[in-house]
Amino acid sequence: MKEQYLDSVRALLDCPQGERERLLSRLGQAVSAYLEDAPEAGEPELAANFGTPEECAARLLEECDPGAVAAERRKKKKRHRITVAVLAVLLAVMVGITAYLWSNGGFVVIRLGEYDPSDWENLPPNHVIYDYDNEYDSEYSTIGGVLLEAVKSYFSTLFCGDESDVPSGHGG
Repeated sequence: MKEQYLDSVRALLDCPQGERERLLSRLGQAVSAYLEDAPEAGEPELAANFGTPEECAARLLEECDPGAVAAERRKKKKRHRITVAVLAVLLAVMVGITAYLWSNGGFVVIRLGEYDPSDWENLPPNHVIYDYDNEYDSEYSTIGGVLLEAVKSYFSTLFCGDESDVPSGHGG
């Protein structure tokens, strides 16, 4: 409970790292002392004594240099924008690859473990199925490894024209 409260306050402290650790250390000592006197205290009692995490963080930030707080908030916004931009680019790449595979190679199915061949009847006529069993192929035992090998195999087949490169799959 104490750690959860401190983590909530930590997330709201927009100040330099050293300052944040100093403030959280002091708050942690105060919360520990309070919990020694009132061991049955829960989150509502912590909020009543120290304020909600938002209120507590606001009070602690009043002790910091306003310029440093503003600079940290700018850095936080910049990191957030960069993260959103990277995720948008990754999403665009994934959509592009999916569209490319769909338009040039049909439907791609990647299965792990057991499968029922009768399921293949419901797939479009132009499709590729990659089957992997984790027991026999430990190099590609993760989903990422399976996807990577499937994409490599697909492009090898696409550009080399050799369907024998398709690992334990069935071309359609």
